[in-house]
Order: sequence, then C-alpha cells, then structure tokens
Amino acid sequence: MRSLHYFLPLIEELLAQPVPKSYVDYLRSKGTSRTRSSDKAQASC
Repeated sequence: MRSLHYFLPLIEELLAQPVPKSYVDYLRSKGTSRTRSSDKAQASC
C-alpha cells in the first residue's frame, strides 16, 4: 500500500482538475488496443 502513496500527488491533481472526456476516451482506446495486441501475441505462442 505504500507504493500508492507515490501516486497521491497525481490523484489529488486529477481530482482538483479533471481531464477532458475526450482525453479519457483517447487513453481508454489506447489501453484497449494495447490489450488486444498482447492477447494476439499470447495466442500465437
């Protein structure tokens, strides 16, 4: 749990100044494409 303390300033900043929905959607799409890529890589092994 101490490692979460490392991210506390970032979390506080995001709570104080939320990012635009379009940026959240962009990050979500990047995460989805990265997950699909790793699924394909694991399936080929």
